[in-house]
Amino acid sequence: KVPMVYASSAAVKEWYRSPYGTTKKVLEELSYTGQIGLRFETVFGEGSSAFGLYTKIKNKTLSYKTNHIRDFVHVDDIVECIKMMINYQDYVYNLDKIYEIGTGVSHKVSDVVEYFGLDVPFKESDDIEIPKSIADTTAINKLGWKTKRNIYE
Repeated sequence: KVPMVYASSAAVKEWYRSPYGTTKKVLEELSYTGQIGLRFETVFGEGSSAFGLYTKIKNKTLSYKTNHIRDFVHVDDIVECIKMMINYQDYVYNLDKIYEIGTGVSHKVSDVVEYFGLDVPFKESDDIEIPKSIADTTAINKLGWKTKRNIYE
């Protein structure tokens, strides 16, 4: 009797900017009654995307930095959120919801890159990236979930 919990992305907020955002928007639009969406912000930590910012910083393969504003959420926090949603019993009041999953804290990408000691050139943002993306965690926090980790730890 557990409803389907599916993963989405903060790219949905301005889905028209990229094919990735568009596919996540379609996923959300096609979800059935009773399904719950988890819209992840920028994921970091072991197990995050090999193409993501965190991995490129860790492997020192990042070629440039930007002034995008991002909300970085750790993989382990996401796993805890998914477990909570799978085991959550009060679905009657929370069906058909999409929860934004992040810390609710903004970080400039260039500051994060510099903090970790990478000396890479600055690049102006392009039209496929959302300039600023920070989770509104109000709804998910009301269910008892909060992040425990931050990008600088």
